[in-house]
Amino acid sequence: MRVRGIVSTWVIAGAIMMWAPATHAADADRDRPGVVTSIQDLFEWRTAIVGSWLGVNGYDLKLLSTFNADGTMTNSIQSEVSTIPELGVLTPLHGVWQYLGGRQFGVTAFGVLYDINTGSYLGMLKVRIVLAVNNSGDQMSGTDKVEIVNPDGTTTFLGSNSTPYTRIKFESFN
Repeated sequence: MRVRGIVSTWVIAGAIMMWAPATHAADADRDRPGVVTSIQDLFEWRTAIVGSWLGVNGYDLKLLSTFNADGTMTNSIQSEVSTIPELGVLTPLHGVWQYLGGRQFGVTAFGVLYDINTGSYLGMLKVRIVLAVNNSGDQMSGTDKVEIVNPDGTTTFLGSNSTPYTRIKFESFN
């Protein structure tokens, strides 16, 4: 019986000695970007993208993006509608997002391109983005890759740009 008590004491002391440095390291890492220090941090950062955001694409066009808790998203961009048939009209983008680890998220979204006068299908706009949310959770930025999938299935790469966002916050009516 006495041996069991001694072993229990040593196990508890060992656990405390191992836990103390880990706690100190977690405190030191708390403000480092992308470092998850607790289960709560992990949950919060896995969903940090959820909400509505105001962004700017690489051509200085405004965008509005909403990331839903179920991993879906929608996006509207300035210049979606054009009366120039060659440019076509772009529907709002619909897509999905995924947590990549730390404070990073991946997004894949599609929009339909069509002729405003005839309704003819002109292709799909495909956007892939890697985004990182800042420490406060109010800003995020990343890099996008934009492609057009032509009606025949071939892909035309349009470019890659920086995409900064600011979270849209609730403002009281008062």
